[in-house]
Amino acid sequence: MIINKKGKRFYIEGVEYVIGGDIIGTGESAYSGLLGSVYEIRTYEDKETDNDTPDFYCTFEPPILEPDIRNLEKRFSEMYGCPKRLEDICLDSVILAPEMVKPVASLEDKGKEYNVYILEEELASNIDYVHNIKVFSDKSSAKTEMLMLLREEMKNGYIPVWKADEHYIEESDENSFECYIDGFYAEKHYSTSITEKTMKMSERFMAEISDFMISQDMLSQFRTQVLYLKKTEPLSDADYEQLINDDSVAERIKDKISEDDDFWAAYYSIISKVAREEVGKYIEK
Repeated sequence: MIINKKGKRFYIEGVEYVIGGDIIGTGESAYSGLLGSVYEIRTYEDKETDNDTPDFYCTFEPPILEPDIRNLEKRFSEMYGCPKRLEDICLDSVILAPEMVKPVASLEDKGKEYNVYILEEELASNIDYVHNIKVFSDKSSAKTEMLMLLREEMKNGYIPVWKADEHYIEESDENSFECYIDGFYAEKHYSTSITEKTMKMSERFMAEISDFMISQDMLSQFRTQVLYLKKTEPLSDADYEQLINDDSVAERIKDKISEDDDFWAAYYSIISKVAREEVGKYIEK
């Protein structure tokens, strides 16, 4: 099969590639870090290579930054065993495996944008200057941290001393607090605030978060099972605590799952069933 119509979508390993869509070379490829596009995909008997995966026909743009140019030349020089300049490197009609390129986030990736909450703290005194930034995924956590910082500063920081000054000024709202000595802001001020921003999460980051949550759920289920096992009764408190807090257990559970053919047979059977049902809905239209 040859796919080369602009806008046509192709799926492999859960990743969507669009003919003509922007891509970037991955670390699996000599074209790592280069922007480009896929203009054709060939599968089965239409492939030119003997690879087990489809052939992706790509074209890349020359790197712009000088360090990127040097890195590209170095990679190709090492690969061919002789010096290669940018003009010697083929950037058009490059055949690569799917894992060597990944789609660039586009306007269609709105679902991967999330709100994050940036907590900023700044302190200036005659002898100290502190500027801290923390990022939170939910506002409640950011607000809790802000209140704890503010409580500490009001109890053990400069604020109690500054409040005795007749020029002390304090301003606050739901998401911010600021105080300073009027006329001496640069030398005596403290502020903390929460700002909401939009952050685009990379697929790799989301996969890591997903894997972490799955591991935590597995550990939670594991601890529940351990709780009801009478075999744990002879264990000392120290051994029991070590057992239920062993994070490596999640990896052993994943290994057992990966080796369980019945599990994967059921998994793919369910997906196949849902696929047939959904396709059937469109056929019945």
